[in-house]
Amino acid sequence: LLQQALYLGGYKKKVRFDTIHGLTYKRAMTLVKSGHYMALCNSDWFHREMGAVELWRSSTLIPAEKFVAGFFVPEAKAHEVKITDIESARRYKVVCNPEWKPDQMVIDGMGLDCVQARDWKTLVQMLKKGRGDFMLAPFQSTSDGALEAFDAHFLPVPNIKVQFNDARAFFVSTLYPDNLAFREALQKGLDILSANGSIERAYTESGFYN
Repeated sequence: LLQQALYLGGYKKKVRFDTIHGLTYKRAMTLVKSGHYMALCNSDWFHREMGAVELWRSSTLIPAEKFVAGFFVPEAKAHEVKITDIESARRYKVVCNPEWKPDQMVIDGMGLDCVQARDWKTLVQMLKKGRGDFMLAPFQSTSDGALEAFDAHFLPVPNIKVQFNDARAFFVSTLYPDNLAFREALQKGLDILSANGSIERAYTESGFYN
């Protein structure tokens, strides 16, 4: 969506996309805030960077009422984890990362027992090794709704959806050279994508809107 928006918004300069393995969210956003990078390709929560003068926020990409996630369990344990409501979820352990504040707020709000992981890869590996019972994750577009990560296969708990009370947007560094032109093109493109239904369609077809 970021690439499409920049193209439709008329941004003419060359854009380099870097993949940095093992980078935590906190470190990645620090690189953007300091002007080392123009932006993250992923959207982020409104509240997390609220008030950061080093960042510009785009219009809403995912409205708060549309952001829902599910409980995912290792395929081998799918028949063992019986969750039908909050009360039954409290009998199990959820693997989580405390740095993911919106997730943690949801987990704390439900009174769930959290086993902490420092990053996404560690979280997946801990769950795979049985150090927890389930995790909170976005829905997938696969035929069975399964989530694949680091050679592990996770299935969604049926009929469980968790709503987040925050919206998401793109954030751009105000310290990076030429950020104004980038921001204007990005916003113009997002307005076009929103008006023609492309944003809604992208999240629906990817399985994210479930």
